Amino acid sequence: MSLGGTSSVTLSRAAVRTWVCAALLVGALVRLPGVFWGFNWPGASGFAGHHPDEWSHVVNAEVVMNPREPPRYDHPYPMALGAIVGAPLLFGSIVKGHFGATRPDARWTILAGRLVVVLFALGSILVVYLIGRDVLGDARVGIAAAWLLALGGLHVTQSHFFLSDVPVTTLLLLSLWLLWRDAMAPPADRGEWLRWGAFSTGVAFALKLFFFSIPTLGLVILLRGPRIRRLLHAAVFGVAGMFVAMLGFDNLKTLAAILGGGTNDPYVFGRTKGALLYLVELPDIFSLPLLLLALLGMAGIARRAVRHPERFRVGVGLLLFAFPPLLLLLFIIFKLDHFPRHWVPLIAWAALAGGWMLIRAIDAMWKRRLAPALLLTPVFAWMLAFIVDTERLFIVEPRNAALRWVQANVAPGSSIYWSRHSAPVGYVNLRWQDKGNPDILVIEMYDANNFISGIDWKYSYPSNPIEVFDVESPERLAAFQSLFKGTSTYREVQRFSEGYFMPERWLAMRFVGDRAARYVTELVLFRRVGSAAGTVSVPRVLP
Repeated sequence: MSLGGTSSVTLSRAAVRTWVCAALLVGALVRLPGVFWGFNWPGASGFAGHHPDEWSHVVNAEVVMNPREPPRYDHPYPMALGAIVGAPLLFGSIVKGHFGATRPDARWTILAGRLVVVLFALGSILVVYLIGRDVLGDARVGIAAAWLLALGGLHVTQSHFFLSDVPVTTLLLLSLWLLWRDAMAPPADRGEWLRWGAFSTGVAFALKLFFFSIPTLGLVILLRGPRIRRLLHAAVFGVAGMFVAMLGFDNLKTLAAILGGGTNDPYVFGRTKGALLYLVELPDIFSLPLLLLALLGMAGIARRAVRHPERFRVGVGLLLFAFPPLLLLLFIIFKLDHFPRHWVPLIAWAALAGGWMLIRAIDAMWKRRLAPALLLTPVFAWMLAFIVDTERLFIVEPRNAALRWVQANVAPGSSIYWSRHSAPVGYVNLRWQDKGNPDILVIEMYDANNFISGIDWKYSYPSNPIEVFDVESPERLAAFQSLFKGTSTYREVQRFSEGYFMPERWLAMRFVGDRAARYVTELVLFRRVGSAAGTVSVPRVLP
């Protein structure tokens, strides 16, 4: 089906391959540098595994690599991504006759996991092209969507973390494309598309408990007969997808328990306020050009779908591809905790709608004898600048500057609390409040922002601990807030900001603050009054 207008512009197969491969290349180039985040950590500390949520997948991968040893700690994450990363390493150890040997250093497991996620990200770009070509009926739309996703805001950053958000996006897209192919297949089709669509749906559920394509799977089964046989085939392949991805380390009971726990946290958040915060964060999640193109594209696709002559094909296509993101959106706003990375799958849908809009605009420009470069250049230049503004910090980041400052200004042997990390080599690690009052506090704002803002505007200082994510205790909440109110026994001595220059980032940081979107963040250093931790410079903000 095609929701586009008529156009005399066509691309040869060679041109299509070139443009798609170029999008994949650009997507890889902007993602790969972030894979090595932390490897340039200065001093003897070495790579520190900067993203806290990556450690749950590290634990899972280590269990797969060496099931004889118990996990580092219990965790609520499904095993699938850890199994996908750990299985090749396990196979290699078996081939070498080293099964059950010591697990590899965690930094290499993290690196392997990040590289695997980058491969999944490239898969997302490719599947988005296929959906644009087949569902929206225009290879040019697929190419435009692939390019938009290649530079797709938070999708880029999340593509180089050892996390499941990007892999599950790829599997969700793949399952829907396969199911659409089955829905559009002739009656005599033997159901191969359905079976592999069900398999992909099972893998998506195993990765991150994504059930958002399951209703679509049920609809496709009912579209034609023999329905009982199609239902049995889908069930077998769906369950097989789950267990292949998990390698038997999870089962349906544990997945159900994880799903219930993950959507029923003890925190009580204001959903209306959370939705308002997301409105401010959306340009930062998508990038401004992609967000505008997506909104215009969705309106245009809906308007043309109503008047399209092939109502059945258009209706099925929109139902298959509109219902899953709508269901996910409802969960993001009304059920899941407030984290911007929950929006990552929706960036792919934004790329599809934006790609459709971009091609419609280019066709209109051709008719008026205007060069498409007048539109394409500012759109992609802006998106590239947005990516550079965020991704550069994974190479030259505030943490490195903060550590160098500590090493130059704080006497060795001083006690340090570094939020979410251990103290650098040469200093005493002392957990603030629980174990005492360290000489120096190094506070990372993606963490502290939970305590000083809650699910509200920046520096709103919530008083009810149940409304603050991961607060642990009322005393800890009050202590964090007193730091920034200037009422504690600590004084701010240095601040290392990100130095963002794009307006989307400035808007989000100004009114909402960092909400664990990228985990490379501003750091604020405090010194305990009366501490003899060495000479401390005058407070200032570094770029």
